[in-house]
Amino acid sequence: METHLQHTLSVTEAKAKYDAYVKELLADKEILARILIYAVREFQAYTVEEAIAAIEGTPEIGRQIRPGKITGINSESKLPDEGEAKFDIVFIAATRSGEHTRIYINLEAQKQWNPGYDLTTRGIVYASRLISQQMDVEYTPENYDGVCKTYSIWICMETPESDRDKNMISDCMIEYSIEPKVLYSGSDRPVRYGRYDLIDVVMINLSEKSINSKNYLIGMLSTLISNQLSAAEKCQTLEEKYAFPVLGNISEGVNTMCNLSEGIYENGLKKGKLEGLAEGKAAGLAEGTAKGKAEGKAEGKAEGKLEGKLLMLFELAHERQLPIPDAVRKASEFGIKDEADFRSRSALAGYDLSGI
Repeated sequence: METHLQHTLSVTEAKAKYDAYVKELLADKEILARILIYAVREFQAYTVEEAIAAIEGTPEIGRQIRPGKITGINSESKLPDEGEAKFDIVFIAATRSGEHTRIYINLEAQKQWNPGYDLTTRGIVYASRLISQQMDVEYTPENYDGVCKTYSIWICMETPESDRDKNMISDCMIEYSIEPKVLYSGSDRPVRYGRYDLIDVVMINLSEKSINSKNYLIGMLSTLISNQLSAAEKCQTLEEKYAFPVLGNISEGVNTMCNLSEGIYENGLKKGKLEGLAEGKAAGLAEGTAKGKAEGKAEGKAEGKLEGKLLMLFELAHERQLPIPDAVRKASEFGIKDEADFRSRSALAGYDLSGI
C-alpha cells in the first residue's frame, strides 16, 4: 500500500508533467501561428502557412541559462540589477516588411486567475523585460533605434465568468498597448510622434464554457486545454472546426495531457482516501466508547474516507484543476447541498474559493 508521501509525490509529478505538456502543445508552430494571427496585430492578414514561416527557429520553453551578458533570446531573463524572470515560452516572429520587422513574443499559460496580484501588471513587466533582454543584441546604450517590439500574451485558464461587480472575465480577449496623448500643442498642425508602439500585453481568458466561444482563438484554445473533452474529441474538433491538418505530434501531446489530467484527479482521490483513513482511525479511536474500539474505528474510517474525498475536491477546485460546478456535482454524493454549501465547507477546511 502506498503511503501519503508517495501519493503526494505522485500528484506533484503528474501536475508538473501536465504543465510541461501544456507548454509543449502551445509551443507547436501550428498553434503559435494561430495565436499570431488572432492576437498579434502585425500578423492579422497572414495565412497559417505564412505565420508558421514567420516564426524564427524553435520557440524556447523554460530553458535555464547562466547569468551574464545576453547573447540571444532565452526563456529566462537574468540581467545585472534586474533580478530574474522566467518565461513559459519565448520566440521571435518576423513581419514581411517594415523598418523594424522582428517581434519578440512571450507566451504564458496561467492556471491561477487571481494569484494575489493583477496579472496584467505582471504581463507589462514581462514585456518590458523582453526589451531589456535585447540590450547588446538588438540595440546598445549608444543607440536605442534597434529595439524590437515585444508582446506578452497570457492564456488564462479556468477564469471566472465575472467579478463581484459583474464585469465579464471569461470568454474575453483584451489588448493593452501604449498610445500617445498630446497634452499641449501651439499649432493646429498634426504633432510628430516618436516610436512608441513597443509593448503589447494580451490577456486571453478561457473557461470550460468558452469552448463554444464565437471567437476563433478562444474556442480553439479552450478546446485544446479542456479538462472535460477526451483526446479523441479534442483532435476531431481541432481538425473539423478549426481546420488543423492531420495532427500527428499534437494528437500525441493532447492524448498524453488528457491522461495526465485524469491521473492527477485519480491520484488526488487516492491521496484524499489516505488522509481520510488516517483521520478516520484517529477519530474512531478517540470516540470509541460503549460501542467498542472496533466499531469506533470502522465509523471513523468511513467518515474519514468521506472527508478525504471532500478535501480532495476542495483542493482540485482551489487549484483550478476541476471547475467548481463539476466539483459541486461530485460533492453532492457526500452531502454537499449546493455551490454555496461547497464554498462554505471549503472555507472551513482552509481552501478560499472567493476569487474563483
